[in-house]
Amino acid sequence: MTEISATVIPATLVKTLRDRTGAGIMACRTTLAETGGDLDAAIERLRDAQTTMAAKKADRVALEGLVAIAASGERGAIVEVNCETDFVTRSDDFRRAVAAMAPIALATGGELDALAAAPSPDGDGRVADLVTRLSARTGEHVAIRRTEVLAAPGGVVSSYVHNAAGPATGTIGVLVALEGPVAAVAAVGRQVAMHVAASAPRWVTAADIPEAVLAEERTELQAQAQTSGKPAAVVEKMVEGRLRKFIDGAVLLRQPFIIDPDQTVEQALAAASADGPVRVRGFVRYRVGDTMTA
Repeated sequence: MTEISATVIPATLVKTLRDRTGAGIMACRTTLAETGGDLDAAIERLRDAQTTMAAKKADRVALEGLVAIAASGERGAIVEVNCETDFVTRSDDFRRAVAAMAPIALATGGELDALAAAPSPDGDGRVADLVTRLSARTGEHVAIRRTEVLAAPGGVVSSYVHNAAGPATGTIGVLVALEGPVAAVAAVGRQVAMHVAASAPRWVTAADIPEAVLAEERTELQAQAQTSGKPAAVVEKMVEGRLRKFIDGAVLLRQPFIIDPDQTVEQALAAASADGPVRVRGFVRYRVGDTMTA
């Protein structure tokens, strides 16, 4: 293919290529010159280069990012997309892309591979291709870290985002599955989701705590208490008291309700149940970068 001078490439063609690939102006001009002004060939060449660049960035740590949610009736989806700096999270392109992924996650059942393979919200290729374009545009490693769908058959999935960066997008996202009278669930659901965002419970009820977790916690508390030098009976009471404190802090229903700390979440749900019981069946809480280390 005969190369033509970058200076004779029409600006409209450069803009089209830039819009389609997210590449820089000079890269677009150069590639169009190399392909003789063939837009399709230029797109293919740039995307091959972007894929290679994205692969080279894959080992770079991406601790920043955004969480987006999409909730509709009995179902809700949540997705976390990571990047390397908070500078990128403030860009409109990144925010729009992350927000657009949540409804796709809902439609694809919360499966990461299915989300990546779904049609891109901008109509150009797959979601995975959009992620590659974001990486090229920002110069950072961009990746969809995780996604999940929560369902409440016969109930409602309530949602909340903290530190909002746009509609249903922020640094902490929560979905809560509730069942009960519609009016009561609607009134208290968002408050419970806000509570989960703030208090980070690990389980809904004490019965949900795995036996292995309780056994490990008990063993650690016993080792701590035995250093007190107190009699075995006293040590056992200390362990039981501290174990109850651990459960109270980790279980949603036993935590002090952030809306009214004088009552527990369980008591708040009971107060909202005049027309029938309101129950929490599950929740999902994503905080950007949770459990990730540099």
